[in-house]
Amino acid sequence: MKHFLFISLSAIFLLSLLFACTGKQINPNYRVEKTWAKDQERSSKVHVLKKNAQFANGKRVLEKGQKYVEMTEADIKEVDSLVEKYLYRNVSIEHLDKDCNTLSFYFRQYLCYEENREIFVFVNLYAYRATKYDTRTTNAFADNPSEIVINSMEGNIKGYMILLVNLSEKTIKSR
Repeated sequence: MKHFLFISLSAIFLLSLLFACTGKQINPNYRVEKTWAKDQERSSKVHVLKKNAQFANGKRVLEKGQKYVEMTEADIKEVDSLVEKYLYRNVSIEHLDKDCNTLSFYFRQYLCYEENREIFVFVNLYAYRATKYDTRTTNAFADNPSEIVINSMEGNIKGYMILLVNLSEKTIKSR
């Protein structure tokens, strides 16, 4: 019996140590809900970032020498069209029909600016957004998509992508 108790306590200690070292915490007071872009209406998918928008680490999106430019509906449609073509050529999404709009798989954040007399649009694409709910209250926590770049990740992967659209030249490059 003592041997079993020792093994059980050791296992609990090792699991606690593992969670502490990896930074993961088990918290039964919160639940996270993912909202997928593919399941949402188009109108709720596009967010124009404010000029003081920043990444989650606090770094501003606009850098020195970049001047914020208000986006028009025509600008948004043009960027949507360019990004759709880019995604269709460069991103493979499982179960995608030829008639399906690839852009419908993403929420989008746009920030338009001028630099060296050219107009650019910072584009952040993300497949889902997460909302954290406090199960003890009615509080919900989520980043404001007009102020914070959502789920910004390095690289060009299917779920998250940052692109830079040069509206002056009608070109796109991954960032």
